[in-house]
Amino acid sequence: MKLLRCLVNVPDKNTRKEYKAGEIYEFADDRAEELLLARTKVTSEPYFVEYTVEQEITEEVVQSVVKGIVEQSKEENKTIEEIINEIIDETEVPDEKVDLSKLKVNKLKELAKENQVDNYDSMKKEELIEVLTNLQISNENE
Repeated sequence: MKLLRCLVNVPDKNTRKEYKAGEIYEFADDRAEELLLARTKVTSEPYFVEYTVEQEITEEVVQSVVKGIVEQSKEENKTIEEIINEIIDETEVPDEKVDLSKLKVNKLKELAKENQVDNYDSMKKEELIEVLTNLQISNENE
């Protein structure tokens, strides 16, 4: 038995059943193979594709993430690109020395907090850069 996702509304001539686009159906292996090979006459697009649970989870996760990014951009009055760049900045794990001067103050404060810097919250950008630079140098020497 195989699960197939229907891509377009299509009647089944053998069973007179109507298959709906987006729905998932289960077929015996030999019938599934026939349906996977079938193509529309006009566009030559397939009627069905093989379906796996992993695909559904991935699609749901992607849709959820995109929805979250759109909502966050509206709440924070930022572009979607700005939100995505912030997410990327937060998830990057630098392999080499970071150019601290290119980071925003909130990221510098986050790094200072992670490195247990005292009074980081009241520091200005230049002070944060100096402290974090000194930490990088001392970590390299260890």
